[in-house]
Amino acid sequence: MSAATLRSHTAKDLAQMARQSGVPGWHSMRKEELVAALVRLSRKHSSSSGRVDRLNGQQKIGTTTKGQPTPKNTSPQVRRKIELLQRKLASIKN
Repeated sequence: MSAATLRSHTAKDLAQMARQSGVPGWHSMRKEELVAALVRLSRKHSSSSGRVDRLNGQQKIGTTTKGQPTPKNTSPQVRRKIELLQRKLASIKN
């Protein structure tokens, strides 16, 4: 998502988007900080979505073990727990 698109949203909407995306410290950010954080997250997410980390062979956050994206309505804490359990399962299988 582009910064210009994000700036058209209200600060309240941006805060909600940041909260749902798991941006740390979203509650104390101003509008421009929220825009910058969401743009960074979008860039980071688009460059690593579904790719396997070549350094350690583990999967990037945001995808399931079969490369399918995790549901967007899943909370960040639940997604992290799923990822942790998937990594443990993969290490046990190896």
